[in-house]
Amino acid sequence: MLVLDTTRGEALNTAERLREAIAAAPYATPSAVPLALTASIGVAMFPEDGARPRELFHAADVALYSAKHGGRNLVRMARRHHDETLR
Repeated sequence: MLVLDTTRGEALNTAERLREAIAAAPYATPSAVPLALTASIGVAMFPEDGARPRELFHAADVALYSAKHGGRNLVRMARRHHDETLR
């Protein structure tokens, strides 16, 4: 999801509301057994977390995997000054 003209806090809140909405929605399966879904979300900001698309997507991806490794069903913000380089 792309959110324009927003602060870090607003972006984080938007991602959190999306995560909560996914977790709260019941999903039916063909067998009529409800399925609970969750989402892990990584948030990155332009240009702080990446000035080029590849850098920005990488920062969001690193934040996403941080959410997954942190227990899943979480939102994680990219680190402002990550030391990772793209190769």
